[in-house]
Amino acid sequence: MTFTAEERHARKLEAGKRYREKRNANPDSREHALLAKKRADAKYVASLDPEEFKAYNRAKTQKCVDQKRVRLAGRPKPDACEVCGSNEQYKHIGICFDHEHLTGQFRGWLCAKCNLALGLVDDSPERLKKLAKYLENFHAK
Repeated sequence: MTFTAEERHARKLEAGKRYREKRNANPDSREHALLAKKRADAKYVASLDPEEFKAYNRAKTQKCVDQKRVRLAGRPKPDACEVCGSNEQYKHIGICFDHEHLTGQFRGWLCAKCNLALGLVDDSPERLKKLAKYLENFHAK
């Protein structure tokens, strides 16, 4: 059985109408709850000034990114850095997802300062050893 483009369009409209009627008839449905939440979020977002909107959007995006990274890591995000044990924030950045840049493989959870330090030395163990030796020589004087 084949339908014309107009008939297919009419059938899609009818199916959508039936779906909405069914969803709205059952206020306990998951879809109904999600729709209500979306409406409330939209109303809240519309009331924000531009700076508040940027902060809201950044937080919402960061939450999604964090959830994805926790799944990739295979273990929950700790409260402290796995290298130095610090849990302080640096420039509003807390514990970071550290990964090997060539393969994308997860290495661990680091504070922003340790993560930045690794990035500044291009993830080079040799350079880090030389820096450590440099500091030890300075403090030995």
